[in-house]
Amino acid sequence: MFLLACGSSEYDKAIDDFTKTIELNPDDDEIYFQRGVAYSNLEQYGKAIDDFTKTIELNPDSAGAYNNRGNAYSNLEQYDKAIDDFNKAIELNPNFAEAYFHRSIVYGKLEQYDKALENSIQYIVLNPDSAEAYYDRVNFYSELEQYDKVLKD
Repeated sequence: MFLLACGSSEYDKAIDDFTKTIELNPDDDEIYFQRGVAYSNLEQYGKAIDDFTKTIELNPDSAGAYNNRGNAYSNLEQYDKAIDDFNKAIELNPNFAEAYFHRSIVYGKLEQYDKALENSIQYIVLNPDSAEAYYDRVNFYSELEQYDKVLKD
């Protein structure tokens, strides 16, 4: 089961169901992961971090858990922890496009535009159909005053 777009009450129900499932099967990393997604969608980032951390304990090779925990840390403005998690996600899966994208956003928030641009470019290489990535790349070029490249985008 994967949670996509649900209303708040659906996420609350999903969390209740995941919690019951965890009681029955406490070693299933996917259930913690999915509950973490639900908590993230409810902006309960501390609880999401706890569940993604448990996912990682049960499955240390879960690039998705590192990525999602990084997003939760980013939402709490804990950028160093977020970058560490994105780095680990990319180490585990060098083709994990979303981790590059999220890392570029964090570097942008830290005004490290050269690193933000580098990650944005890598995201575009892996996901060339993302309009948002091109938009971000233009912004990073602008911040770096590379206006000739802005015009090419």
